[in-house]
Amino acid sequence: MKYVKREDVFVFPTFYHNERFPLVLLEAMQHHLPCISTTEGGIPGIIDDKETGFLIEKHDFHTLADKLEYFIEHPEESKRMGGNGYRKFQDKFTLRKFEESMVDILNDCFNG
Repeated sequence: MKYVKREDVFVFPTFYHNERFPLVLLEAMQHHLPCISTTEGGIPGIIDDKETGFLIEKHDFHTLADKLEYFIEHPEESKRMGGNGYRKFQDKFTLRKFEESMVDILNDCFNG
C-alpha cells in the first residue's frame, strides 16, 4: 500500500467479462484515489462514472489515455472524484456496512 499512497489515480483496465467485484477498486477508493476501469461485470456498481472516476469500454485504449490526460490537466477533478470515492467507500463498502446488510438480510429472512 505504500505505493498506492503516492499515486494520483488508479487504473484497472480489465477486459475479463466475469469480473464480479474487484476489491482492488475499493482499496483505491479507501486511499482517496479516483478510478478508471471498464464496464465489465460488477464494476459499474463500484465506480460512478464522472463522480468517483471514469468507466470506459474494454479495449478502448484511446479513451483510457484521454481520461488519464484529463486527470493530469485537471488535478482538482482528481481530488474531487477521489474524495467522492472515499465517501462512497465509507457509506457502502466498509466491514461495518457489510455486517449491517447481513443483519438486515437475516432479519428479513426470519421475520418475513
